[in-house]
Amino acid sequence: MHIPIAKSNSDSAMRDEILRENLLGRSVGAQTAAFRQDRRVLDAFGGPAMKKDAVFPLGEAARQFYAAAAMRAVEQGKLDRVDPGASATELSAVVAKAFAKPVGEALLEEVLLPAGVTNCVFYSDADGEILASARGFALFNSRLFGFKPGKKAVSALVSPETLEKGIADGLVSVEGEVGDVAWACDRGSRSSFAFVAKAGDAASRRHLLEYALQLCGAKPTFAPKSEFEGLPTSRR
Repeated sequence: MHIPIAKSNSDSAMRDEILRENLLGRSVGAQTAAFRQDRRVLDAFGGPAMKKDAVFPLGEAARQFYAAAAMRAVEQGKLDRVDPGASATELSAVVAKAFAKPVGEALLEEVLLPAGVTNCVFYSDADGEILASARGFALFNSRLFGFKPGKKAVSALVSPETLEKGIADGLVSVEGEVGDVAWACDRGSRSSFAFVAKAGDAASRRHLLEYALQLCGAKPTFAPKSEFEGLPTSRR
């Protein structure tokens, strides 16, 4: 997979597509964002009442955050091991127990503050869910996988050995699609992409995800490969 982000007016293009009359009737709202070497290169949104910094429950996609906290607990000797097959809810309980504090506090202190994403990712104590914008999720993954400029990728959260084990075990994922949320990370170009949509139907959500991916030339394996054959490798 490669994510060659364009230096074109992608934000406006995405917004125009989302606001097309045939989609407005379906109450579609979506955000997409991408970072390359920790610098934001795509930030688009559109749809009824949609805002760039609106946050949404991540559902099972929140597992990425809980897994990062759990890996930090292992490194600090507060947890022996993490079950790679644990759900987001199960990891949430593991994190709270390991750090002996409410999971919201543990996430803030062990993940959000170290990753520097406190202004676009939140934990709701009332609903017990992680909420994030597309920008927040993409930035979190950029920091987790160490996509800052430099000769060597260094995670802001865990050691290289812990990160590689987490990826190999399937504890953290370089790409995925769960409900309204999709993400993809390219370790070669140090790029991170995220997409969040609230759509009236799955077809509208898929249409917007495909368009967002086309804007940046991403070809993650979770998307039907046949639909992405022949896409340009860059947009100039």
